[in-house]
Amino acid sequence: MEIENYKVFIDYSGTPKNINTLSKKSVGSAILTTYKRIKVQFRTLVNLHARLFVLRSKSDENAKLTDSKRKVVKLLRLPDIPTEEELRLRVILKNVAKFTEMDADKQVILNLIKQGLKEDD
Repeated sequence: MEIENYKVFIDYSGTPKNINTLSKKSVGSAILTTYKRIKVQFRTLVNLHARLFVLRSKSDENAKLTDSKRKVVKLLRLPDIPTEEELRLRVILKNVAKFTEMDADKQVILNLIKQGLKEDD
């Protein structure tokens, strides 16, 4: 569905209100209410994914916990959020490039590259 189709806001009492007729104060209140709802819904989603992980783990020892943040980012079609591992590898690659340009000792560069390798590889 297109975002333009949502022209109504439902307040706490359940009353639908046309967004185009809201006052400045009402808009601020509606935005605050929407942020609170998003936080609650996200926490609920995280808890549901955690429960699904527990249920899957009983029958599959290789079960993985679903990354709720990534699911929401994908759903909302936002730019992808890098994982901590991806950020760590980016820093290592930048350092390798920097030390290579500085003509650093090969052993230093090799040690940097080894940092990027996982323990179980």
